Amino acid sequence: MKILKYTAAALLLSSTLLACKKGENYPFLSLKSRAARLDGEWILESIDSKREEVNTNGSIKTVNQTYLLDDLTLTTNTINGSSNSTTKSIYREKITFEKKGTFTRLSEYIDNSKTIELKGNWLFLEKSEEFDLKSKEAIMLSKTEQTTTNSSNNTSSKVTTSEIGGEIWTFKQLSSKEIIIEISSDNSDSNGKKTTFFSTLVYKKS
Repeated sequence: MKILKYTAAALLLSSTLLACKKGENYPFLSLKSRAARLDGEWILESIDSKREEVNTNGSIKTVNQTYLLDDLTLTTNTINGSSNSTTKSIYREKITFEKKGTFTRLSEYIDNSKTIELKGNWLFLEKSEEFDLKSKEAIMLSKTEQTTTNSSNNTSSKVTTSEIGGEIWTFKQLSSKEIIIEISSDNSDSNGKKTTFFSTLVYKKS
């Protein structure tokens, strides 16, 4: 009887642990809440993104962007018909989340002496069958303030906004040391131009 009791307890513990694991790349078991894991300053480690624009005349414009923290190089490759161009920027980014629901995102274009600071609010999204999301698997970032500064000519501008909706980040991993995010969109404008976008970003805790 004791063996059966121990086996039942082990099975119960195993099922409880599995229930704690929300996604494929999530930590197997974390004693911290998702908000607690997200709280703090994060340094952008890599970007891999693709944007494709298809016009009504059939012409296609593709923009691919990659970034690695190791060399701080943001590479943008644009293919527009027969035209193919590549630009590189020295770039650095960090974002700070606070559990109370605010964030600050600082983007530095070092070779252009330009910084863009975004401030706003964030919240976890609930489960959505329409978008195939589990509860708290994604967050929405809504911008309230943007400040652009150029130190080369000592100029600075600030814009405040009451953004409805915002950018949606879907977590493929959310641990205390690393987050992996996917951002995607698919829409058409009033002129019939169709734009698709997909990006994967990796951040490390600073």
